Amino acid sequence: MRTLCIRSSVHRGELGVEEGKQTDEKGKNKCANVRRDRKRKRRREREIRANQRKGDNPAK
Repeated sequence: MRTLCIRSSVHRGELGVEEGKQTDEKGKNKCANVRRDRKRKRRREREIRANQRKGDNPAK
């Protein structure tokens, strides 16, 4: 089982709550943000590649 971040290890009880911070400094849920940003980046790259195949590239 792959760990996305410290938070999931906290849920499994491998770390104390103090060691495993669940949020980043702005208080947002880091796990969800990392996953969402990764997804957003992939989607954007896919759109750029699709546009390049068609010949028009508004991403530049």
